[in-house]
Amino acid sequence: MMCRECSWEFIRLEFPEILFESCASGGGRFDPGMLYYAPQTWTSDNSDAVERIRIQYGTSMVYPLSSMGGGVCF
Repeated sequence: MMCRECSWEFIRLEFPEILFESCASGGGRFDPGMLYYAPQTWTSDNSDAVERIRIQYGTSMVYPLSSMGGGVCF
């Protein structure tokens, strides 16, 4: 187990009542291994509403909708 996973495992066990989110860090790094520790991930830092449609749609081809998070600016 890598150090990152060790840290997440400790946090998850220490605070089981908290639902954690992770971030794709600019997109393209949606990590399926992190879904165990943080079951929802921001798919991209891009908050443009039109761009988010394509990002969310593309991500939905591989990941369940419940695992995707994000926000948009109008």
